[in-house]
Amino acid sequence: MPHSLIRAPIGSGIFVINFAAQGNVSLALTENVVGGGMVLTGGASRPDAVTGANVTVMSRSNLYRADPGATPLSGWQVYGGAATPVPGFVPEATTGNTLRVHSVHDRIEGFTTAIVAAGASRPTPNPSAISFNSMSLELYGTQLSSIVADFFLAGSRSLIPGPYPDAGNVLRVLAQGVSGSGVRNNLYANTFDLESPHWALAIPLSSSETSMRSAIRTATSTHTRRRSSLAHHIDIRLTRRS
Repeated sequence: MPHSLIRAPIGSGIFVINFAAQGNVSLALTENVVGGGMVLTGGASRPDAVTGANVTVMSRSNLYRADPGATPLSGWQVYGGAATPVPGFVPEATTGNTLRVHSVHDRIEGFTTAIVAAGASRPTPNPSAISFNSMSLELYGTQLSSIVADFFLAGSRSLIPGPYPDAGNVLRVLAQGVSGSGVRNNLYANTFDLESPHWALAIPLSSSETSMRSAIRTATSTHTRRRSSLAHHIDIRLTRRS
């Protein structure tokens, strides 16, 4: 989709969720203005089990912005796998799904959090597993201008208290030449939920690559020493602008 204008005073301008097991969805976005941001999920059960689903998004030179009058929560919400929070549904397992986002010279502006990304997200208390999903986020020259946080990054993210059978979800981030908003309440964690400890880190992305690397090591070190195929984790790599 090239050279288009999307206005979204309610909800997101781009919404891609793959509900088909073994299904593939590809989307290319070039030089658009997208109001309301973007919501992407590699695979989501609704209510049938979904496994092996894939979504790939190639985004180049787009502006993602909070439209006037909208509630500017998240610029991008991107997950490898998730359950669908629809009343009346009891989702089955969501396993082995993949989301890849490749961003070149995009701008994400005016949202409370610029990017919320996780290998998996649990929005409901259903007992089915959300496991072994992955999200790959590649950022090249991306410019972030947020209100509260540029990044909320986690291997696995749960909004529901309590133990669940989820395992092995992974978030991988490669960032090169990314410009941030300055000091923000960024979060990096292998696992984020409402009960377990997590790390909220206020660091300047654009001016202190060393600080960001140190913070990421601190956030991940406790879990990665004991990493196994069942552990949720994030892998973040920063490279300098060439």
